[in-house]
Amino acid sequence: MLPPEGMSLLTTADDKIEADVLVSKLEAYGILVIRQYRETGAYLTLLLGNTTFGIDIFVPSDQLEEAKAILASGQEAEDEEILQDPSFSDESLKTSHEEFLKKLDRGVWWMAGIFIVLLAVLIYYALS
Repeated sequence: MLPPEGMSLLTTADDKIEADVLVSKLEAYGILVIRQYRETGAYLTLLLGNTTFGIDIFVPSDQLEEAKAILASGQEAEDEEILQDPSFSDESLKTSHEEFLKKLDRGVWWMAGIFIVLLAVLIYYALS
């Protein structure tokens, strides 16, 4: 495939998740981004939610160096720096996540109970 007019290839993401992260970061800096799926990647993403063929990330040719610098700046961050971010110690986020997990757990138990009842009914009718 040919690159879009006026655009240069920045990088190739391995999958949709990586592409989403890269695009989000670049768009936060006001850089226009175009994704181009390789081979049948677009169809795989529609059917399965992801692709294994890779996704080419294009940016305007005149912003290529700026985009490279933005992506390189993220690679310089150390784990300790990231973990010192206040959002990692935000108690309200922790509380809301714990509540969500408890709610999810209750939902799983309800679904398991319904499944067992339906299975018992199915077995009853199959044996009668």
